Amino acid sequence: MDDETNKTTRGVVSRCGVYELVREVNRGGTGSVWEGRHITLGRRVAVKVLHTEAAANPEMVARFEREGQAAARIKHPNVAQMLDVGHDESRLWLVMELLEGEDLDVLLQREAPIPPERAAELLLPVIAAIASAHKAGVVHRDLKPGNIFLAQDDSGAVTPKVVDFGFSKINAEDGNDDGLTREDTALGTLSYMPMEQLMTARQALPASDQYALGVTLYRCLTGRLPFQGESRYETFKAMSAGVFPGPQAVNPALPEGLDAVVLRAMARTPDARFPSMRDFGAALFPFANASTQARWARTFGATAAAQPTQTQQPPPRASLPPASGRPSTLPRISTVPALPRVSTPPPQAARVATPAQPRPAMPPRVSTPPQPRPAMPPRVRTAPQPARNVAPVEVARRALPDTTNDLTPRPIPTPAGLDALVIAVMVVAVLAVALALR
Repeated sequence: MDDETNKTTRGVVSRCGVYELVREVNRGGTGSVWEGRHITLGRRVAVKVLHTEAAANPEMVARFEREGQAAARIKHPNVAQMLDVGHDESRLWLVMELLEGEDLDVLLQREAPIPPERAAELLLPVIAAIASAHKAGVVHRDLKPGNIFLAQDDSGAVTPKVVDFGFSKINAEDGNDDGLTREDTALGTLSYMPMEQLMTARQALPASDQYALGVTLYRCLTGRLPFQGESRYETFKAMSAGVFPGPQAVNPALPEGLDAVVLRAMARTPDARFPSMRDFGAALFPFANASTQARWARTFGATAAAQPTQTQQPPPRASLPPASGRPSTLPRISTVPALPRVSTPPPQAARVATPAQPRPAMPPRVSTPPQPRPAMPPRVRTAPQPARNVAPVEVARRALPDTTNDLTPRPIPTPAGLDALVIAVMVVAVLAVALALR
């Protein structure tokens, strides 16, 4: 391949099977990535070609094939799709979807630190992709911003894609990891490797990928790495000590609670980290914007924030006249309306109907016959007595008693006509009583 790099025929540098290599996109220590085109279909693809020297190393060839197998296992839109694999007498290549854009490392070098909402928007798809990889039995072992590609389509929309499974580990039950990773081998990028992976790459677990994404999130939010040294040795010493400033100590503007999410993902021991990548994503989910939450709510088992509709209007805010000597704006107190209290009536005892009792008969009314009216006594008249010829002075003297020397009261004589008047009053009273009794 290297001897054909400078040979260009109709814009084609070389061919790998049915794919024409148009231009080199990237070059690494073991291989190079080219923009290719299917000869028959004309489809643009990315072709990763193993260098000739590396192709002579059986271990490198096995790892190259492992990358294709691992990527092909994962069916997720945020993992670069593996399309084909091929080889000839001296070359081995992988064919993948062609991505246009830039990787996250380039973005962070230019813009870091980025807002938490933006960081969550870029990393939640990556966390979901790695969760799918773990479900398929694949541990990436080299997650870092340089292996997170921000693919951009014609509309300008950005889709994060996980690339480069060259250091990946497949479940030991498949027998593919035996002999490829020695006990004393450390694979990955130093600043993003947890302690268990630093000791030996064979100890890398799904929790090791979580640590690497925790460091990536730390860099997104702070613009720096948690462990920094002037050399790899100094960096390793800092990582061994495990002391670094928390994200909020570096960037005090971070929202409350986000610091704890990053620190747990970066815990020194795997058991202290989140139980799974899905749990890590669920913890980061509340810090994403509304559109990102709506996109990933189902994946992480969370509830997206409700969006206000155009028909809903906020309630008017009551304004109070400012009191003299006090600020004109009073604090707004929001009260939650109390729910109506539902009272359940106590169970009532069964009502027993008693038969109606017969109404007692009323005793017959006895009417008394009218009593006969008593006969009036006969009126007695007295004949007038002839007047005696008595002088007036003498009559008066006889009528009045002499009380000159006698203090004892004496009865006054009653005239004869008064008796008749008393009898008449008694008769009237008797008649009135008789009339009342009828």
